[in-house]
Amino acid sequence: SPPMPLPAHPAPVREDAESRKFRITRRIQEMRDDLKGFLSAQNPTRGELVSAAISMRLLAKELDFAAAQMEESQ
Repeated sequence: SPPMPLPAHPAPVREDAESRKFRITRRIQEMRDDLKGFLSAQNPTRGELVSAAISMRLLAKELDFAAAQMEESQ
């Protein structure tokens, strides 16, 4: 018998808030671990580490700002 055709658009996977939070938190931790591994493999100088730290602080501030904006709009 011929194979069953696949739907053009697969049904979206529904996940509850706790599963979504866990998935996102795990992915962020993986990215942190990847970044730390990358930096360690580069045998970075003090200046390079400071630069990376500054970049991460700026990202954290951007995320804090975005979260505050979302809070205000609710």
